[in-house]
Amino acid sequence: MALFSTPLPAGAQTPTPTVSLEQRVKDLEKRLDALEGVPAIALALKLKAQTNQQEASGSATPRTDAPLALVDWNFTFQTDQFNQPQYKITYTLKNKTDRAIKLTQSTIQFKDLLGERVYGIQVDHDLKIPAQKEITDTGYYSANQFIPDQMRLKSMAKENVKAELIVTKVVFADGSIYSSEQ
Repeated sequence: MALFSTPLPAGAQTPTPTVSLEQRVKDLEKRLDALEGVPAIALALKLKAQTNQQEASGSATPRTDAPLALVDWNFTFQTDQFNQPQYKITYTLKNKTDRAIKLTQSTIQFKDLLGERVYGIQVDHDLKIPAQKEITDTGYYSANQFIPDQMRLKSMAKENVKAELIVTKVVFADGSIYSSEQ
């Protein structure tokens, strides 16, 4: 048995089968289930969920015995060279100890007057801070214009924002380590 096809006129398109929205959603759910079954992806999703829970619960709190203190901070909102929104944040940290700091794992959380998190940044890990001295650093931090929470800081006055330094770990020049978990 021979199959014959008739040629289509030039410029004509072949009809495409229409897949229902319901079928497309089912296909996407199957793909998502398959991806979630990959161990590396499942672990990444689990870690992301844990991070989101920690941020939502506000479990990290500043400690009075931390070797670093946030002395001052300021921010401006601007767009970068590619017209992407970003915050320019300048902060000053003080080493409250008699030992120089060579590495830090810290964040600065910006909250409104009700204590709700507005924005957060990671402090530069490699800041070298001499004993009992202050250091000022400036960083540029992206803000997604389609996520209202990330754009909220833009419209707030500094006096309506509380900045909290959360110090997780510090490595001193002598090799000793401060950990907030101790």
